Amino acid sequence: MNVIWSKYIQGVKTLYYSRKLRFDDMFAEQYQALFQLDKTKNLKILEIGCGPGALAGALRRWYPGAEITAIDRDSNFISFAKEHEKGITFLEGD
Repeated sequence: MNVIWSKYIQGVKTLYYSRKLRFDDMFAEQYQALFQLDKTKNLKILEIGCGPGALAGALRRWYPGAEITAIDRDSNFISFAKEHEKGITFLEGD
């Protein structure tokens, strides 16, 4: 169990809600243009260093047909993400 980041550097909720603002749907078109992902294809998206899951949640909304897997080494982030972002596979790992 690794909780160094969430315990000593930045709390789970602080990071989650600041990223929720950053990845708000009002910016979806800009991010989608940046990512250049074809929504018509069967997408598999891997997010490495997902933290508490805000970007993974946004990707789920923007690419509803995609299979999304997100990984982080902090146990608290993964636990929080599993509770708050559904339809995504969250894994603890380094």
